Amino acid sequence: MRCKFCFATFKDLGIVKHDFQRSSQIIRQLAAAGFEKINFAGGEPTLVKELPALAKLAKELGMTTTIVTNGTKFAEKKVYDELIPYLDWIALSIDSTSDSVNLASGRALHGKTVLTKAFYLELIKNLRKDKKKIKINTVVSRFNLDEDFNHFIEEAKPDRWKILQAMPVEGQNSDESGFEVSKNEFLQFINRNNKHNVKLETVPEDIELIRGSYIMVNPEGCFFDSTNGKHTYSNSIIQVGVEKALSQINFDYELFLRRGGMYEWKQKTNRFPERITISGEVASGKSSVGKLLGSKLQYSFTSLGNKIRTIAESEGLSIVEFQKKCTLDKTMDLKIDTEFANECNQSSRAIIDYRMGYKFIEKSYNIFLKVSEEEAEKRLRQANRLNETHETIRERNDSFLQQFINAYGENYSDPNNHDLVIDTDKFNSPEEISNHIFQKLEEEFANGN
Repeated sequence: MRCKFCFATFKDLGIVKHDFQRSSQIIRQLAAAGFEKINFAGGEPTLVKELPALAKLAKELGMTTTIVTNGTKFAEKKVYDELIPYLDWIALSIDSTSDSVNLASGRALHGKTVLTKAFYLELIKNLRKDKKKIKINTVVSRFNLDEDFNHFIEEAKPDRWKILQAMPVEGQNSDESGFEVSKNEFLQFINRNNKHNVKLETVPEDIELIRGSYIMVNPEGCFFDSTNGKHTYSNSIIQVGVEKALSQINFDYELFLRRGGMYEWKQKTNRFPERITISGEVASGKSSVGKLLGSKLQYSFTSLGNKIRTIAESEGLSIVEFQKKCTLDKTMDLKIDTEFANECNQSSRAIIDYRMGYKFIEKSYNIFLKVSEEEAEKRLRQANRLNETHETIRERNDSFLQQFINAYGENYSDPNNHDLVIDTDKFNSPEEISNHIFQKLEEEFANGN
């Protein structure tokens, strides 16, 4: 889409290739500086393939995550499934429900295909099922000035409706003309579209409220503002730090408050443990169950196994060979566990697939999954791993056991090390196991204990 009134085209910067490491570092710096909420916007942020990883990182750092999107990519199941678990609020950019208005304003895919009212209502319904907060962002311009949104708002029932006056910004949309509306016309739009019977928070923002009331980061990793009618950029946040970079732009905290920047964006306080570790025997389903449980709880999922595989592959070793190497040199285990635990202990709302999680992960609830050798062999064969037998499964389990006894003098499979032990042979699928764990968590933490 090429909205004619877009004020964040960054034409003045030329082509800037997205840098995942830079974005990750900035998110970490913002979180460390005390920022509680982060909003991914654009352009269209869902076109950035690394967005799910960035949103996951922000969640792990304890931030509330929001996105402003036209919603197109959410029609792709892969994008939806990868990104939605790490978002708290979805702000849909909807300026009109009229095809002709959207075509005229540039809100059309490749200038030809518009997103229909039915598309948005179906998307909102799905987001509601996934317990997401919904915001609608509407930019009032010459194109949609006469539109009546009341009926659509009654159907969509968003939690929050932000209505913004189209804002000219030199170097961004100054090559377009005729889209601006006066403040009086903007207020008339607000009054006309206040006839619905939906209980929601409506947030009108005229140009005077918009300029200087946002803290924004450009594609190069600099803060910017448009208080002077064009973008002014700070130095790189990574190079000079958050505090200094922020001092180089105009940000008016009073305006931020006046435009309703402080609202109940946080989800209700989580009554479950901030970190849940899943340990278990070979083929017990740790990863599958962990991912399903993470989706159900809206937690991120991470696995030490992935880290180990990467290290083993870099050394040209199989997992079993790498385990044997660790058994011979216990300092390897300590190094790997220390690094991984440090990463995980900085996270919140996380499911961690980690055999020694009970020992190294702070303030965690620890689950152990048991499986018989017969059932383990059956599962592995169903996964097309036909070379696995009772003997190889027993060898791998014994190897893990000996590895951690050598390194730490502890039996990781001892039930006393865990808060919940589950015999997975009694369940028909990973879904049943994750549902059982969720039920146990509900029972144990019903009152937030």
